[in-house]
Amino acid sequence: MEIKVIETDILIVGKGLAGLRSASRASESGMRVTVISYGESASSSITGINAPVGRDDSVDKFCEDVMRCGEINDHQLVEILCNRALSVVDIIKDVGVLFDLSENEAYDVFFTLGSSVARTLHSGSFTGIRILNGMTKRCTDNGVIFADNFYLVDIIKEEMNISALCLDLNKNEMVLIRCYSIIMASGGNGALHAFTTYPESIRGDGYAIGYRAGAELVDMEFQQYEPCTIITPAGLCGTIVTTTMLSEGGQLLNLQGEDFLSRDGYALNNLQKNELCYLMKREIDSGNGTVNGGLYFDVTQLPPKRVVVDHALFYNAALKNGIDLTKQAVEVAPAAHTCLGGIRINEKCETGINGMFAVGEVTGGLHGQGRIGGCASLECMVFGEIAADSAVEYVKSSEVVKPVNVYAIVVEQLNKLKLKIFPGNARVYNDIQEAAQKGLGIIRNKKGLLQCLKTLDEIEQSGIQLASDPSLTEIFEAVRIRNAITVLRMQALASLERNESRGVFLRSDYPAEEEPTRRFQTRIRQQSDDMRLFTQIIQIE
Repeated sequence: MEIKVIETDILIVGKGLAGLRSASRASESGMRVTVISYGESASSSITGINAPVGRDDSVDKFCEDVMRCGEINDHQLVEILCNRALSVVDIIKDVGVLFDLSENEAYDVFFTLGSSVARTLHSGSFTGIRILNGMTKRCTDNGVIFADNFYLVDIIKEEMNISALCLDLNKNEMVLIRCYSIIMASGGNGALHAFTTYPESIRGDGYAIGYRAGAELVDMEFQQYEPCTIITPAGLCGTIVTTTMLSEGGQLLNLQGEDFLSRDGYALNNLQKNELCYLMKREIDSGNGTVNGGLYFDVTQLPPKRVVVDHALFYNAALKNGIDLTKQAVEVAPAAHTCLGGIRINEKCETGINGMFAVGEVTGGLHGQGRIGGCASLECMVFGEIAADSAVEYVKSSEVVKPVNVYAIVVEQLNKLKLKIFPGNARVYNDIQEAAQKGLGIIRNKKGLLQCLKTLDEIEQSGIQLASDPSLTEIFEAVRIRNAITVLRMQALASLERNESRGVFLRSDYPAEEEPTRRFQTRIRQQSDDMRLFTQIIQIE
């Protein structure tokens, strides 16, 4: 087996908004920075970013909203997020992104579910794309090296140094990237579910890799669903249409053409995303859904300019697939979106692993039981900067990377993984997605969670031990399936531990909070070859 070796100071895994902000910041220090990525990121679908810029807003009010929505958040992380929000606006403008202004030259902000005031700034409806482009240019100008189609297999710890075992899928090579520090910015796990807003590549690999490296994961049961996600046609399946258009006068209609939210007396501005998802699912399950299992998202009554221009990202995507949102409704249903749990970090984005930092959706603790729309992009920007500063500081205090027997440490790491191959990998992955969709959906219960775990065990047991000299394709497929099983097992075990409904987490067999005054986090870490789960009380009133 041939192994290529690359050396860098700081390795960043993922080139979404979190990874690019980390890279641009770290590269300002003169460090050698390398960014590896596999597949697409979810950042291109970002429509806006929160900041308390309005006269009726403040940092304190912003903090209150985030804490009210999350309840079991890490207070320190929330305060950092909100206090740095205004400085992020200047950073984004500095890379050439212009935010939309209203007629009085103030920022044109819109309202997102979970906020008490409108505070989401935007650049048309292409905010995420434009920030990504600006950050990418800044990174390129600063000499950041990008390696696309690189898949991270595992992290290898070497005393004070750290390495990343990767597959270069362009050249079909195994690569060991030796560095002083790694920043995990690999995103979430939405594509583990059959119906999702996320690209196929986002399967939660970072959670599993962090877990194996020894990091602790927190609140993995909290999976947020995006309420209005297009079901059909196939070319639009999984595409989000923003709920902002509903707050502007759009409607969600059932099969009979009823605005069921108004019928039942619900005001959209008072709903969290998870509450809207639940109400939509209840209406669909009651027999009032469309033939495709959704509801009609109707914005035909809005001024055409508001749809065509201000929400061009969604309008143009629909139009390319034969749907003019100004003239016809589109079928939508809730889809798996953001995982609110992840690798536990402190205020410096430290993970407890020497040299390993984490940022963005791969981390947990910030959002708690629910996330306000517009905060994910802010999280990436704020903590991307912090992770970079921490990594730079760590590199400066590290010793020179010492030579090692590369072949020996790679073989040892592969043996530790105990990889298996599965006949018909595509079918196996479909089975995994189906198990997640059934057992780890919007509403869960003990029976479904136990069945999910049973299915995952059966899938794992059906695998055959990888040969001593596997192909890189076999390694790639085996690691991806192992990671998927690991992540879903964490989510199912954490869900069984939480005998209550809280925020985005709903259990039909425990429909209320266990004890309103007892708030806890679920935490998971690897102990020997076992998955150890425990709870941590974080607030008692």
